[in-house]
Amino acid sequence: MSGNSEISIGFELKLLDLIKENWPVTSIELAELFNDKIDSRKSKKRAYSKYSYYLKKLISNKVLFSKKSGNTLIVWPVEVEKYRVIDSIISDKPLEEKNAKQLLR
Repeated sequence: MSGNSEISIGFELKLLDLIKENWPVTSIELAELFNDKIDSRKSKKRAYSKYSYYLKKLISNKVLFSKKSGNTLIVWPVEVEKYRVIDSIISDKPLEEKNAKQLLR
């Protein structure tokens, strides 16, 4: 494994830990939690792009669930969604079909 891959994996693990502690969360909120400087429009756009890239990787690896609200990507851990499925079964409440299909894959 190259050095950059190891750095990326380490960052993704830190990101995942932070998401597990602070879900649901957006990319800008993650930048704030990592104490990134986001005091200008340009720095916010850069932070949004950086964190969205990693969030999309974690979503594609089926570690996170997501929902779009306008242009904002909101994420939470898969474990939380599993608890929602259990709750929907126990309480006989319908679950969003999209999320149920993702968990059954």
